Amino acid sequence: MQDIQQEIQSLNALLENAKRKLEIFKEFRNLSEESKRTNARIFVTPEEASQIIGCQPSLLDNQRHKKNGPPFFKIRGRIAYDLIDILDYIDACKRHFTSE
Repeated sequence: MQDIQQEIQSLNALLENAKRKLEIFKEFRNLSEESKRTNARIFVTPEEASQIIGCQPSLLDNQRHKKNGPPFFKIRGRIAYDLIDILDYIDACKRHFTSE
């Protein structure tokens, strides 16, 4: 019985985490739409970009070195991503079949 309760607690925690991520993604999507309307760029750090994508910052670092992944800017020696580019990158990764 205790195992079932622990499993339920674990699933509830996962559900809450997924809900939180969805809300954050919706906020970024809204910011992106506003950015497109106003032609204002919203820059995010590699750490923020990795949180949006759902990966480790080291993956984005590796992708930059391999000339792969989302487009980025190097401003005064610092890496920055345009929020619109990050969301477009996520959309471009959408697949319908595993063979794509």
